[in-house]
Amino acid sequence: MPLALGRDNVRVAVSSYPAHARSPRQGNTARLRLGAPSLWLVSALVVLGTGLFTLSYLGALARPAPHRLALALVAPTPVVTHIVDALQLGAPGVLDVQSYRSFSQARSALLALRVDGVLVPGPTLDTLYVAEAAGPPIVTALEQVIGSMAAHQHVPLTVNDTVPLPAGDSSGLGLFYLVLACVLGGYVGTIMILSHTGSLSASRRTIQLAFTSMLCGAMVTSVARFGLHSDPLPIPGAPMIAALSVFAVAVCTWALLLGLGRLAAPVAIGVFVLLGSPSSGGAIPRSMLPSFYSSISPWLPNGAAISALRDITFFPAASINHPVLVLASWALVGLVGALILSRRRRRMTEQA
Repeated sequence: MPLALGRDNVRVAVSSYPAHARSPRQGNTARLRLGAPSLWLVSALVVLGTGLFTLSYLGALARPAPHRLALALVAPTPVVTHIVDALQLGAPGVLDVQSYRSFSQARSALLALRVDGVLVPGPTLDTLYVAEAAGPPIVTALEQVIGSMAAHQHVPLTVNDTVPLPAGDSSGLGLFYLVLACVLGGYVGTIMILSHTGSLSASRRTIQLAFTSMLCGAMVTSVARFGLHSDPLPIPGAPMIAALSVFAVAVCTWALLLGLGRLAAPVAIGVFVLLGSPSSGGAIPRSMLPSFYSSISPWLPNGAAISALRDITFFPAASINHPVLVLASWALVGLVGALILSRRRRRMTEQA
């Protein structure tokens, strides 16, 4: 039977030859030709994913700009009005000025992350209080805007860092990479576990993922604190938050694999890597991200984990209720979805 009769005939003709009569090269060539559309589709998806990765990360992190940074101003009302007018004239829309009666109240707001900085103007000297642990780019932006105003008024400005970054993490990126490790551990680790541990009951699989997440949380925080001395992560709070973030990503990946099959990988990468990492507020503080990324950041596991770890480490006066609830919600939804899909698949297998 000739091989040039069309695609269907090619399949029949190739299959009609005995296996021992075909050389390995002939078999591979036929398989390559028949699978060409699938190969090109995979290549197209890889190219598309690369472009989306570039678009997402450069769009979020390439040009950070401050958006209404909260500035506490401790001064009499006439002085507040004068400074607000000067700031709006020099940098419109950059600062959201809030008046405080006392420095202690303003400092408490700074330590609770309700404001990004505190300005105490004086007749001969202006003092700016910042918290570098909230993000060095925020400090830089405040220094530039307020420093420009002070220079225009011929008043020197001194900057006081109330919550400095540790020497082991002077760039402030430690928590970003720690959470990235948790996300990758939850995603890649779940794929490896499911592909190498065989079939387990849903309850045993849940226990396995939970135990692995706890070990991952303890590992990443121990390496960061004791191995690299990058951040003074508190024990046991930080390992518990890290473990919860790993577990949330792990069970969501499990549910996606059960529900979407091959499509689970691009969906998980899109949520946790393409959107979650650049919007997390780690490399660039949330208040300096474009509006789209800053709005989704508090609701994704990456942003919630960084907020919880940052606050419990550097700003104990700040509440971590919201980020912990977000992580717990992702974990609960992912686990419930995985259990439902696992039970449904088991029933279909038994019926078959």
